[in-house]
Amino acid sequence: MQANNNKNLSRDSKRLRFGLLKSTNALLNSASLEEGFNRVLKILGETTKVSRVYVYQHQVEENTREMYISLLYEWASEPAELQIDSSFKKISYSRFSLLKFYENFSKGQVLKFVIKDLPAELKNGFLDEKIKSTILIPIMVDKKYWGFIGFDEINNDRVWSEEEEAVLVKMASNLALSITKGDKKKFNEGNSGQKIKLINEQNILSFFADDKPGSDFFIELLDVYLKDLPSICKEIDRAISDEDYIHLKSYLHKLGGSLLNLGAKNVSEISNQLDQAAKENFKNKKVVELNMELQENIKKIIAEIKLLRKKYINFI
Repeated sequence: MQANNNKNLSRDSKRLRFGLLKSTNALLNSASLEEGFNRVLKILGETTKVSRVYVYQHQVEENTREMYISLLYEWASEPAELQIDSSFKKISYSRFSLLKFYENFSKGQVLKFVIKDLPAELKNGFLDEKIKSTILIPIMVDKKYWGFIGFDEINNDRVWSEEEEAVLVKMASNLALSITKGDKKKFNEGNSGQKIKLINEQNILSFFADDKPGSDFFIELLDVYLKDLPSICKEIDRAISDEDYIHLKSYLHKLGGSLLNLGAKNVSEISNQLDQAAKENFKNKKVVELNMELQENIKKIIAEIKLLRKKYINFI
């Protein structure tokens, strides 16, 4: 029985790491911070399979200096109810004095509760009496407490493992980084106007599933393409120079698979045309022209992969 439990935890952790990758993609490809946060909460809610996900921001009343939290973003599944209304725009920390929300969050500490295990006086602090389990992770922007992201479960007494908690902490870190970076358009400034045109980011992400390695594997995968594509191109050049069709076909096939995985269908078609032209007649100038076109497009793809890698490296 213990072995099965460990296996389930590992599966859950992989699912969460995939959620981390998807949420990172949402942050990086949203038109605004608000849009990004709303997309992220939906992804995280569905990935973690909880009832509700939300983000509260730490606030201080200007006149009285009273500290409070304000609900900014929220996602909920059925039958959980959304709480994002006027009554949740200003909630004093005094409500959570016994739980020491501010004291713990300001130190970067995660809070986890199975409500039934708490003393009666502590249960009263929670905003929804239906909550059975919750985990709250502080969002630290520039090492300062900014707010927190919470995950509520109303269907069961869920206990979060340390492995799962570590992934959620990384998710909170990504949110903090996106807040620091600000709007996605501003974040992308400084990329010298480069844009991803030939490869399809979503196509690459679609190959990840629960049985794949963690989200850091995404960066490793991009590194593999950066290493393999130039090598494949050299072999294609050599095969054409030697008029070795068997060698050429082998590497064009390998290149075609990589291009399809990257979502570069148009470039893959050039590879197919080169294969057909070489098969008919190596002496045909079309072989040289198609190879030049292919090689130039591969250079652009390599540049796009580097740009994509740069987008994700600080988040994963």
